[in-house]
Amino acid sequence: MKPNNPAGISGLMCKLLLLFVLCITACKGEETKGVTPEGPSTDEPVPYGTACISDLALIYGGGRHRQVVWNEASFGPHVVYTDRNDNKYWLFDSFLLIEFTLGKGGQTTNQIFATGYYGLPARKAEWQELLDYYFTKDVSVDALDKTVGKQIGQIGRPAYKRQVVLTLPEPIVGGAGSNYPTLAKDYWGVVEGRKLDFTRPADRLTACKWYIDKACEMFDAGGYEHVELAGFYWVAEEMYHSSGIIEGVAEYLHSKGLRFEWIPYWKGEKDWQGNDPDYFTWKDYGFDQAYLQPNYFFNESVPASRLTDAVKVINKYDLGYEVEFDEKAIESLGGTKRSRLYDYMKAFKESGVYAKQPLAYYMGENAFCQLSEAALSVDRKTFDDLCTFIIAHQQAYLNEKKKTE
Repeated sequence: MKPNNPAGISGLMCKLLLLFVLCITACKGEETKGVTPEGPSTDEPVPYGTACISDLALIYGGGRHRQVVWNEASFGPHVVYTDRNDNKYWLFDSFLLIEFTLGKGGQTTNQIFATGYYGLPARKAEWQELLDYYFTKDVSVDALDKTVGKQIGQIGRPAYKRQVVLTLPEPIVGGAGSNYPTLAKDYWGVVEGRKLDFTRPADRLTACKWYIDKACEMFDAGGYEHVELAGFYWVAEEMYHSSGIIEGVAEYLHSKGLRFEWIPYWKGEKDWQGNDPDYFTWKDYGFDQAYLQPNYFFNESVPASRLTDAVKVINKYDLGYEVEFDEKAIESLGGTKRSRLYDYMKAFKESGVYAKQPLAYYMGENAFCQLSEAALSVDRKTFDDLCTFIIAHQQAYLNEKKKTE
């Protein structure tokens, strides 16, 4: 049965009229998303708009202990959400490629990228190994770029390129008086013909600059079309070992037009030393954005009031918020903590800063993919509800940003 057409307008005429409207809209400077009545355009797509970070997915990879291969199949559910009616929506707009250890073995053989993890501090060779992983063909950054590109062929371009944030290792001090007294103080390696001594703050900063420059060089060499390097993430979740260098790192990143991100863990109103937590003064360190970990999901002895307390801190100190879950939220896998994931979404929706603050998402090593493929209908509902939450937050956040631009 054909739809009513009292004016007698033909299908071709309807398409011409619609194209005329799209042209007028484009002339007014409004985005058309590069879509025609027949679907994604084969013409030159509309240029990407100004990017931001709204919903940041944490992607763990690089260590040898990791089980997930971050190829196109793994990135797929993170990039585009397909609802039950086969409608497709862009999902996470930003991706933090994160690693804190190379997972090589025991206490004396594993290399770590921040103080306090199991193992010994990573050297220059291990920092380079992490970068080599990030820029390996068909995985990590390359796989993300290809995943986005293939989806563009189906649903048109997103408003802006997907953002990539890379882990920046902490240059860990070794030698007498440090947490690693068995190491030589110049254990890390050589830059410009000189061994760096991490008991000297200037040398620690030199190592960070070397890594940043190398990462930018490798990213540029990749020739990626649909992702861009937004900045770097300070992998140490506290500031106890970063004094004397963190401001210099921030200054260097900003001089290159790059962002500096951080995700500290919950320390309450006072830290273990009785001092104000470092996230109270996150802006003083030079970070562009910090997201607070409520650390509620993992331990069932932690009451829901933790989320209420975290929201108060977020409001007071202008922090972002981290949603946290892993496979224990998936009932198909025997998980029993589904309700705790919903507690995060509810707390943030009611926070008063829902549209004003960005979100980061800790999802274990692969829980988001596992949730997208789970067999039970209750898990499919969780996946749908979480994706709807992400999409709604992103739209609200972007709308709020437009008001202030």
